[in-house]
Amino acid sequence: MDIKSKIKANTFTIFVVVAYLVTFIFNKNIRILALKNSVYYFKELLSIMPVILVLTALLDS
Repeated sequence: MDIKSKIKANTFTIFVVVAYLVTFIFNKNIRILALKNSVYYFKELLSIMPVILVLTALLDS
């Protein structure tokens, strides 16, 4: 897989990372709020993920 296809496959992720970097550089208040929101949503995702995996395994068998 070459670099162009990797960039094309991860365009949204790259856009989000660049947006966070620009925000972190220029605005301290938004930086803190963005980090708090990201941590909150990551915790929510981790709390739901085990249930999703168990249900998927049950449906798959």
